[in-house]
Amino acid sequence: MSPLVDIHTHQPHPSSEGKEVVCLDITELHQTHHGDFDEICHAMEGSGAYVSLGIHPWNAGLDDTAKFMDCLQAVIKNCPNILLIGEAGLDKSRPVDFSLQEEVFRQQVVLSEICRKPMVIHCVRAFDDLLRIRKALHPFQRWIVHGFRGKPQQAEQLLRAGMDISLGERFHPDVPHVVPLDRLWVETDMGKTTISSVYSAIIEALGIHLDLLVDSVYRRFIQLTENCDLSTHTQSSL
Repeated sequence: MSPLVDIHTHQPHPSSEGKEVVCLDITELHQTHHGDFDEICHAMEGSGAYVSLGIHPWNAGLDDTAKFMDCLQAVIKNCPNILLIGEAGLDKSRPVDFSLQEEVFRQQVVLSEICRKPMVIHCVRAFDDLLRIRKALHPFQRWIVHGFRGKPQQAEQLLRAGMDISLGERFHPDVPHVVPLDRLWVETDMGKTTISSVYSAIIEALGIHLDLLVDSVYRRFIQLTENCDLSTHTQSSL
């Protein structure tokens, strides 16, 4: 059986025999390391074999957003272990100006296209806006909606728009049935649960053998790593 892939985690497990993508936020790294670019890159290198990096919508209202975006782009160009952009997105449950959230999200979509790196999407109570932005920008890169807890009808809507779905510890039991295996990802996010337990819950809901899901996710993960080539950056048409 292939290694278990955790496409989105804030709780890295260095001793794990699987593969995981550790999610970091450039605003937090910038503040922690006082804007020192070399220290930020060193922290990135020590965070794991694979990393996703972006500006979370909760941090979209911080001052000097332009500075953080410039830093994000520079770090992506210099740190080869960055696999994904994000988590980025929209969240109406937080007191952060929504117009700022949308602007920061749009900028990261453009960066995703320039760098040819897929996105990890955070979306809370803003799926109509997410769909509107996707329709307006026509991105080529894969969008993975992480930690999806909505109903099957909402999952189908996202799938029709071309997005993938990632499930974590909590999910609607009928959602795995509407997501094709080649569009389904698995994650632990900030939870303390193991990635193996999340895989087990999904296959129990689907009634399939573990190997089918594990191999499907791993094949797509390998494709992501093979496409992670900083020498192929091009300007986006967005």
